[in-house]
This record gives sequence, C-alpha cells and structure tokens, in this order.
Amino acid sequence: MIRGAREVCLSIAIVFVAGCDSDTIHAPPRGLPHSVATGTCAPTDAPAVAIYLSAAPVETLQPSAPYLRLAIWHTLDALSGRTWSLSPSSEEGSAWFHATATGFEIATRGSVTVTSVSDDNRVEGTVDVTFSTAGRIRGSFTATWMPSTLLCG
Repeated sequence: MIRGAREVCLSIAIVFVAGCDSDTIHAPPRGLPHSVATGTCAPTDAPAVAIYLSAAPVETLQPSAPYLRLAIWHTLDALSGRTWSLSPSSEEGSAWFHATATGFEIATRGSVTVTSVSDDNRVEGTVDVTFSTAGRIRGSFTATWMPSTLLCG
C-alpha cells in the first residue's frame, strides 16, 4: 500500500514540475498586474496600439513607475491572433520598461501575442520581453481600453 502511494505522489510531482517548465503563461508579469490598451501613433505616424502593464492601476497614459509599455505598430482591428516582434529593429513594435519616473530602457528582444480583442476593445494576450538591466519580463494581460484623443498621419 505504501509503495503505491509513493508512486502516485511521485507521478503528481513529475506532472507538477513538468508543468512549471511549460511555455504557457497564465499570470501577469510579477509586479505588473494592471493593464490598459490605448491608441497611439507608430513611428511612421500611422495609427497603432500601446499596451501598458503597471504596478498600480493605470489612470492616465503616464502611469506611475514601474511600468512596461508595449507598442504595436498596427491598428487595433489587426492585432488579434498574431505574435508581434518587439525589438529595436522591428517594424512591428517595440517595448520600454520604465523603472523610475525619468529612467527607461528599450527591450533588446521579445514579442507580444494578442490572443483576442473583444467588442469593447479589451485586449488579451501574453508578453515576453528582455531588457539589458531589467531582465526578462513575461506574463499574460487583459488590458481594458482607455480612449485617447490623438491625430496620426
């Protein structure tokens, strides 16, 4: 009887450990549980989308540090179901980590996957970006839409 119980416990432990190595991301990045999405302009002055992941609730488009800003150089209706490259040389987007109110760094590499955009413009997905100083930031997000007034183009 004891031998059978040990085998069951060992099997459960193996499944648990294997699940921890999974590439599936189920939680927000550590320390950045709040998120919003909003319209912005791409470097080409075309419409784009910015997603902010923050330590505190995001009430303005200049959140309190620390926060992560993801920019995807495409319109909201083009985002869903794709993975977008976020690096300094990417034509798809970029990411910035603001550790302090005045200090930030640009991601050296990474991506954001938008799994869905709802009818109320809520953006859901995952992010996995790497910074020289801040290191790797990865997790999931559900960003509510924050309207903004801007003119691109």
